[in-house]
Amino acid sequence: MKARWARRAASSVRLRVTAAAAVAVVVVLVGVGVSLVAVEDVLIDNLDHTLRLRADQIEVQLDSGSLSPGANRDGEVGWFQVVGDGGSVLSSSANVAGDAAFVPPERTAAGGSTSRDVFGSVRGFPLDDDVFRVLTRAVVLADGTTARLHVGASADPAAEAATAVRERWVRTAPVVVVALAVVVWVLVGRTLRPIERLRRDVEDLADPRGRVAVPTSRDEVYRLARTLNRLLERLETGAARRRGFVADASHELRGPLARLRAELDASDASPPEVIEEVEHLRRLVDDLLDLARFDDGSAPRLETPVDLDDIVFEVVARRGSVKDRIDTSNVSAGQVRGDRRQLERLVANLVENAARHARSRVGVSLREEGGSVELAVSDDGPGIAPADRTRVFERFARLDGARSADSGGVGLGLAIVWEVAHGHGGTVEVDPDHTEGARLVVRLPAAG
Repeated sequence: MKARWARRAASSVRLRVTAAAAVAVVVVLVGVGVSLVAVEDVLIDNLDHTLRLRADQIEVQLDSGSLSPGANRDGEVGWFQVVGDGGSVLSSSANVAGDAAFVPPERTAAGGSTSRDVFGSVRGFPLDDDVFRVLTRAVVLADGTTARLHVGASADPAAEAATAVRERWVRTAPVVVVALAVVVWVLVGRTLRPIERLRRDVEDLADPRGRVAVPTSRDEVYRLARTLNRLLERLETGAARRRGFVADASHELRGPLARLRAELDASDASPPEVIEEVEHLRRLVDDLLDLARFDDGSAPRLETPVDLDDIVFEVVARRGSVKDRIDTSNVSAGQVRGDRRQLERLVANLVENAARHARSRVGVSLREEGGSVELAVSDDGPGIAPADRTRVFERFARLDGARSADSGGVGLGLAIVWEVAHGHGGTVEVDPDHTEGARLVVRLPAAG
């Protein structure tokens, strides 16, 4: 059961759409995750831009002589120093007042420098043990001398912000994928529910005369239901034409065959094989006519009680010389309700099928037990393979091996048995426990 469910789920449109949506979201989220790697670089670029603006302000003050040593106070994070050519600190923010002159690192951050400004990242600056982003620029003082301006700010907030964004992405991405998969699964299931209902309706149809329910919504499912009903209507029309043709042809052939058989019986010079072939054709026509009646849905009259044991003895008595090979010692009383003519065909076809394939004997048993009558006909022939135990009741069935239609039948006898048994509310099956030959069992409701 689980394996069957797994195979159906793996091949379902619902699962494929959900999986495709989940994969698409995963691809998008992976792309977002890759882009988050550059978040820190963007934040550092913004910090460099802020440092450049701060350096521009300080340079304007230096050029005008309005920047006095120690007069400017940056916050705890930002700082600046103006270092002369001799290495002395000419001016600085209050938070680094008295500190030694800043010495920029020999290697600067790639891609963060211009011909005028040089950016670098340093750790362990006396102000704090954060990682600082530092801009170094050559400036001209009010007295015409040159100096170097260092403007710095902590880069840790940018790194921490980038780390927080990445951590949130790592926590959120799986939840987003699962949530989207659940939403898509539910939505696709609701969308496909009418289609599944149509599939069940079509699967439950016993014959083309049935129709599927048409939904009220004027959507694709509505059009699909109408198309299925039109297809069923065409199938019903075609099947009715075929049944009518078979019934008409069989009815027209019965008269000439009956007259031909009568003439052959009256003639002393009629070859036995010709009489046998004519009888074979007569039985074939009768079978086709009966099947046409079954296809028309003509239900048998089940009001009349019928003694099935009497039918068995009558059928065996008409078997001529073959009746000596038929064992009826296990036939007891059994009464059912139904059409006597159809029940005679059922018994005759079972006995004829067994006699055709038996090597030496045919056994017939009949008993009434538990509200049902069981009729069993067995033979000691080649038997029926397990793979053919259902197919043997199909029309024109051609079985592999020794038990085939080549032994005289055309594959309609057991099909008629199946139709008669089910038309009387019963069943027919091949006994799976019978190993020596074949044993066919019919169970019909008892008349009581």
